[in-house]
Amino acid sequence: MIANRGILRINSMDMVPKIYTTLDGLQSDAVKYGLICDGMYWFTSESGLMAFDYTKERFFSFENEADNRLFTYRIFPDPEGNITQNLYPEQMITFDRNVFAEQKTTTKIYLKEAKLSGKIIPNDSLFTLPFDQNNFVFLFGNMGNKGLNHPAYQYRINGRSWQSLENNIISLYNLSPGTYLIQVGNKYDQKNLFTLTVVIIPPWWKTAWFYTFVSLFLTGLTFLVYKKRITSIRKEEAEKNLLKQRISEIEMTALRAQMNPHFIFNCLNSINRFILVHETDAASEYLTKFSRLIRLILDGSREDFITLDKELDALKLYIEMESMRFQDSFEWKINIDPGVRLETVLLPPLILQPFVENAIWHGLMQAPAYGQKKLFIQIYKMDDIISIEISDNGIGRQKAREIKSKDGNKQKSHGITLTEERLKLMEKIKGIKTEVFIEDMYDAQKQASGTKVKIQIYS
Repeated sequence: MIANRGILRINSMDMVPKIYTTLDGLQSDAVKYGLICDGMYWFTSESGLMAFDYTKERFFSFENEADNRLFTYRIFPDPEGNITQNLYPEQMITFDRNVFAEQKTTTKIYLKEAKLSGKIIPNDSLFTLPFDQNNFVFLFGNMGNKGLNHPAYQYRINGRSWQSLENNIISLYNLSPGTYLIQVGNKYDQKNLFTLTVVIIPPWWKTAWFYTFVSLFLTGLTFLVYKKRITSIRKEEAEKNLLKQRISEIEMTALRAQMNPHFIFNCLNSINRFILVHETDAASEYLTKFSRLIRLILDGSREDFITLDKELDALKLYIEMESMRFQDSFEWKINIDPGVRLETVLLPPLILQPFVENAIWHGLMQAPAYGQKKLFIQIYKMDDIISIEISDNGIGRQKAREIKSKDGNKQKSHGITLTEERLKLMEKIKGIKTEVFIEDMYDAQKQASGTKVKIQIYS
């Protein structure tokens, strides 16, 4: 005991001192006399008799007993084990230990009163209320005692740290939406807890379903905006591609219009020559072939692309007409590999004619009269590439340029240039890639022996 400062306890095991005051359960810090009896430390103070269970560090008070506050002096046990004090000469007061035994017995805590915003509401173990009704006061009682003694009784919310139960009341104000599990129990008896639950319902704009709805709405809105933007971009790209395709088609039509008159002019010159030399039969046959060729040309003029078999039909007529015009002065042959499906290969109309025309006019017809002049066309497929080779054994490109230079004709032939441009336009329109290779051929003496044109179509 320390004068007016509570109780000092020293543990004999570690000699560590500890002071107990009203904060630990004393009714008064003015502790006077004490004794140890049956494992309990009994003592008197200005507030009366108390007991201390030093093994559990628990205080017991008996303020509800009528003579309790008279115990302020020395105490001693009587023969029956009750706590006794000499009050006056020949007068004693005794504290019945049965009262202490009753207080040590576990008692039941219950909810005595519940208030919502100052108004009493029916008691229950579950209170479910909207977000705007969130101010509670709970008053607790203890069956078996007249009241709950501080600080032996305590409470906690949602499993957090325990707090002392002040005046048997728990006050909760402005509770946020959520669930609150409130537990009230004896500090020294954690097994028997009184439990109640308070549920504050959130407003509709703070509920999970509303957040889910907003999230889905925003996601849907974002998707719609994204989809609309993608659709708009695709539409713009489609319009641009359509415009580019239309421009390419116009360019293709213009180039074809330039080529057809060029070819027809040459044919008309040949017909005129037959007439002038009075070869009427030849002129008639030539006119028949020419009319068939014109029909094919007109049919092809309505299309930007025709199949390779139709292209070869027109090309054969052209070569036959040129062979007649040059009095069968050259041999020609078209060899087609069986693996090539002509009806599936697309080409611009009359795309091969300029190369054949160059081979005949500038290669074969410029060669010396002796020797066999040959024109050979081969079509074959290797992997996914279709190749068309046009070869002649004429004088070659270098000699042809020298002859043109001597004749003073320095104008560049437009047929090949236009053909290459048309092939490029086909790649833009149809996405069919083509390449043109022109190779000069030489014999063993490294003399020019002709020209080979190779057109590759990537399928």
